[in-house]
Amino acid sequence: MTTTFTRKGIEWWGGQSLPPEVAYGVRDAPCMDMQMVSWGEVMDARRRRQREILRRKRRGQPRRRAYRLEVSYFDQWAYGGWHALLDGLEDDRWLDKPDKHLRGPIMAAFPILVPTLFEMDDEGSRFERWKIAFAEQYKRREQCGRPVGVAYLWWDGHDGNLGPVKERTTNHELRTK
Repeated sequence: MTTTFTRKGIEWWGGQSLPPEVAYGVRDAPCMDMQMVSWGEVMDARRRRQREILRRKRRGQPRRRAYRLEVSYFDQWAYGGWHALLDGLEDDRWLDKPDKHLRGPIMAAFPILVPTLFEMDDEGSRFERWKIAFAEQYKRREQCGRPVGVAYLWWDGHDGNLGPVKERTTNHELRTK
């Protein structure tokens, strides 16, 4: 277990005065000697961190945002059936018609064993069976007597970097990612 001691704590409990360049002390184990960290090392770490932050900002790397994937059944004559919606704060994606290119990454982010009916199964029929299995596995409530599946995932808003959110994610973790 690593223990960090402030400069004042070392002077108080150690009974010794430290040179002005020492920022704090670190001890990895109770029986080990304390390693002193200088202000130069602290400032170097801050500069490295700031360089990395500026590099990311200048590069324009898209931030990953939290999205909600909902699969539900609509019992109606027009556009009835199973539908998948990727819902974010700034935009929504309907995965059934206009955003078909996201079907593969979504199915890869939430792997569910779906039986193959035919050897030459196309992605559309696999996605239809995947939606039903997803709704049953990630059931949140019912609509029209059928399950509604809901899960959360991180996504950068482009074609890649989909990743499911861990089960117990706090609001603070969602804001800081």
